[in-house]
Amino acid sequence: METDSSEKSLVQILIDRSDTGFDGFPVDQSVVDRYSENTTHDVYKDEYGQYFAHPHDFISTRALNGNPAGIFVGDVDGRNCMDHPHSDLPHPIGLFVREEYRSQGIATELIHGYMDFVESNRCVIDCDTALVPFYERFEYDMIYLQSYNRGMDPTTVPWPPESRQVDIDASNSPKHDIPFAKQDELGSVPEKRLESGVQIRIRQDQSVAQQCAIDIQMPYRDEEGSGYTPYVLTSEAISKIDDVVSDYTSQSMGSGDFSSIGWLMPDDARTIADEIYPILADGSNLELDDRL
Repeated sequence: METDSSEKSLVQILIDRSDTGFDGFPVDQSVVDRYSENTTHDVYKDEYGQYFAHPHDFISTRALNGNPAGIFVGDVDGRNCMDHPHSDLPHPIGLFVREEYRSQGIATELIHGYMDFVESNRCVIDCDTALVPFYERFEYDMIYLQSYNRGMDPTTVPWPPESRQVDIDASNSPKHDIPFAKQDELGSVPEKRLESGVQIRIRQDQSVAQQCAIDIQMPYRDEEGSGYTPYVLTSEAISKIDDVVSDYTSQSMGSGDFSSIGWLMPDDARTIADEIYPILADGSNLELDDRL
């Protein structure tokens, strides 16, 4: 754990540490009014009188004997974090208590205050596995991003870091047998070519072992003398696919000749691939790209 400086304000410590978060930045007092009127940022004044513009919904501090002791920063949703299926839930962003004031209930009080503010009994936690026992003491339903990233039930406690590269279920989709390519098989597992000429495949994400993506490659028409012109999906077909995908992720289908729908768990990727298969296989949902 990094050592904090007693000469820094609590919010500056959040900014400087790698295991906490705060998306604000210092501003001069002369521009405070301008940021106060901004619809995307608010202004926070720390214990040293420094102003910080920030996009967060909740900042709370606690003091003991007149000394700033702890701070909590949070949002009502995940708009300032990575995209994932639980982005609609409250997201704690940063929590810090000075070492000399720890084990006195300050962090617990700050968390309860935040959960009262968001009026929820669920939130998304992105923390080191060593801190999980602390969060497990609460009666709230915790969604752990580390568990999600590793393909586990996000309501369960994440495994230790050495378990990051767990085996992945690489079975094909059950209904339409859409192939699943593990990271070390990407060069040998071909896409499935549908009746329309569209090719589709599920693949393991390179950066996060248990997350997957659906790759969709549109066909091309050989224009004699002028090369190849790609087909793309009609706007109606894209809308239908987005309706399916929206139940699992906030990503949307692209309008070009290649699209990748990512941040999916293996079972979700198989389900989505099977559901969008009929849309992709129907040639009436394709049209030549008139943008070229």
